[in-house]
Order: sequence, then structure tokens, then C-alpha cells
Amino acid sequence: MDTDWDRKMKLFKAKYKLEGIGLITELFKTIYSEGYYYPWDEESKILFADEHNIEEDRLSEMVDFAIEKGIFDNGIYSKYRILTSSGIQKRYLNSCLKRNQVAFCKEYLLIEPQIPDWSKTEISMVSFKEVSDTGNSEKESLNPVIDSGSTQSKGKKIKVYKNKEYVHLAEFLAEKIEENDPKHFHNKNKIKKITSWANDIRLLIEQDDRSIEEVKKVITWCQEDYFWKSNILSGAKLRKQFPALLLQMNRGKPRASPPPRPPKICPICQRQIIGTQASCSGCGLPVKDFGNSRVIEAYRKQNGIT
Repeated sequence: MDTDWDRKMKLFKAKYKLEGIGLITELFKTIYSEGYYYPWDEESKILFADEHNIEEDRLSEMVDFAIEKGIFDNGIYSKYRILTSSGIQKRYLNSCLKRNQVAFCKEYLLIEPQIPDWSKTEISMVSFKEVSDTGNSEKESLNPVIDSGSTQSKGKKIKVYKNKEYVHLAEFLAEKIEENDPKHFHNKNKIKKITSWANDIRLLIEQDDRSIEEVKKVITWCQEDYFWKSNILSGAKLRKQFPALLLQMNRGKPRASPPPRPPKICPICQRQIIGTQASCSGCGLPVKDFGNSRVIEAYRKQNGIT
């Protein structure tokens, strides 16, 4: 039993009662729905407060106390503005042991990932550092770059990406998706998704024997095709559908969006139907009967319309 953790939670409960326990529960649910951390910037606070019907000042007060008491790691929060802890990361890793792959950001890690012998999980480490424009120093960035090192965990090698192009292609896919839908990543953990997509693209290239140039061309093509751009919204889908995408791409240009349907016009009063109206707002004729001449004629006689 983790007595230190138990004490932290008792302190939090003693100060904020059931309101505080409810908040921590919702925060943990939110974190685990995203992975093992959750960005905690001003926008996230506003959205969380609105979704859970709590005053922003009260929310900030309780979360700050939780960070101060170590329920969430203070050092990681101060540096990266995310909520996480060693306990959260351990529980997340344990929940992933039946997966084939799981990705971690090296800078966010508070634990040394340990993989049991029975698990086939492959861990990929991603670093969020980039070389500055001068090339002489490093600066922190939200653009993931592949770490060239590796580490060991209980005799198992934790694999790292060996080619930065995997992440670059994942970022390229994200950019193309955002061009089609600027709000696609709204309130979603974009960094975590790119990290996961980079691993899907690594498998696409290394295991499926596809070239980097080929993958980039297919990404461009599918995000211009009216059918595929609404279906290829992840690295996993890109890999799964790659043979079909490549075949269709080689056949010709992306399919343009179909022309918009002409507006529905009431045959009696000539009003335009807006949205999903079930009947005309002018004369009341049901939309489903617009093309039925017998119904239209009977409706005219019944309502004295000439």
C-alpha cells in the first residue's frame, strides 16, 4: 500500500471534501482518456471548468493544492504545464501491457518503464527537443524529434525511432487533416496522437516495405480525395488502407467533392426548404411529397390553393 499517496489524498479530501474527490476523479478520467498526462494551460482550464460546471478560480485553487501536495508532479507541471505523476504513469503502462506498441515522451517520464517477460509490448521513446536556428544550442519544443539513444528494462530493449522522418510524416498527416478541418484536434492531445502515428508510419515503412516518398505522396493524395479525407484520420488508418490508397492514387487524380445538391423548393408556394425541415413553412406541404403530383393536387384542393 502506498501510504504517502494515501496521506496526500486524505489531505485533499479533508480540505475540499466530496467536491475535491469528485474533481480528482474527473481529472484522472480525463488524463487516462488521453494517456498518461493532460495539458493544463489556460484553455484547458476554461474548457474543463465549463464541462464540469465549476468556477475557474475554484478549479485553479484545487488543482494548485493537488500539485503542491504531490498528487500531480510539481516539477513536470512547472516545466511543461501538464498534469501527471509517477503513479498515473505506472497505471497507464500496466494497462498497455497487452498492446503491441506504446509511446512515451522522454521528457515527461517519471518512471523507468518495466515490461514483464510475458508482455510483447514494444515501447517507443520520443524526445521533444529540437536544435535552434543557430545549431549551437537546444531549446524545448512541442515538435517531437526522435531520440537516438535507447534504454533497457528488465532485460528488454525499449526501441526508439531511428529516423526523424517518421515523426515528420506524422506531423505532415496532422497538418493535412487540419487543413480540411481546422477544429479536428480541438480539445484533443495532438502531441500524443502524432507520437502514436509516428509509430504506425514506422511500421508502414519498416514492416510493410513502403518508401518515405511513397507515404508522403499517398498522404497528400488521400487528404485531397473527398471520400478518403474523411476516413484517413490517423496513422493506423493510413497503414491499414495504404494498399487501396496507393492503387487508387496510381489510377488518377483525387476525386473532387460532388457538386452541392440544388435546394428543395416547395412546388405550391415556391419557398425554399432550409436544413432538415419536415414540411414547408409557408403552406405546410410535407417535404416527402414534393415529387408526388397526386398528393400535391389533392393538397391544393383540400386547402383551396390555386
